[in-house]
Amino acid sequence: MTLILCGHQGVGKTTIGEALAQKRGQPFIDTDDLIKENLGCPLKDRLTDAHQRMGDAAFRELEQQILLSLKPKNTCVISIGGGALAHADAVAHLKHSGHVIYLKQSIAATKQQLLTKPVHWVKAMAEDGSLEGWLKQREQRYMDTAHYCLAIDHLSLNDTVTQCIHYGENHGQ
Repeated sequence: MTLILCGHQGVGKTTIGEALAQKRGQPFIDTDDLIKENLGCPLKDRLTDAHQRMGDAAFRELEQQILLSLKPKNTCVISIGGGALAHADAVAHLKHSGHVIYLKQSIAATKQQLLTKPVHWVKAMAEDGSLEGWLKQREQRYMDTAHYCLAIDHLSLNDTVTQCIHYGENHGQ
C-alpha cells in the first residue's frame, strides 16, 4: 500500500518522504512538484509564489485536480501539500489510494519554523493573531484524515522514517 505524508508546511514531508521511499525501494511523488510542473515553474521555486500569483481559489482547484489525478499503479510514497486536505473529494481519493500518515509537529514549533521563512502571509497572520488558530484548524483536518498520527517533535529523520516503515509493515506493507 502507498504511504501518503501530510502535515503543516515546513514540517519535512519532502525530506522524510524521499528518505522513506529510498529505504523502501519505492518511487517518491511530491504533489508540490507536480503542481510546479503543471504551472511550468522551476522545481527550485517556492510554491508560495505561485499560490500568491494565482490566488487561493485557483490554486486550490489546481491542487485538487493534481490530487485526483494520482493513481499509483504500484506502492509508492507521496508527500502532499499542507493545504491539500481542503477538498473532500481529494481526501476520499487519498484515503482510498493508501494510508495517510500525519507528521505531527507541535503548533508552537510549526509557528516558530514558519516565521523563519520569507512568506508574506505567515507574517501577516502572525501580526494579526490569526496564525495559531489557522494552524489548529489545519491540524484538526490532518487528524480527521490520517490513518496514523506520528508525533515528530523529538524524532530524528532516521527515527521518523523507521516509525513510518514500522507502521507500513504492521498495516500490510
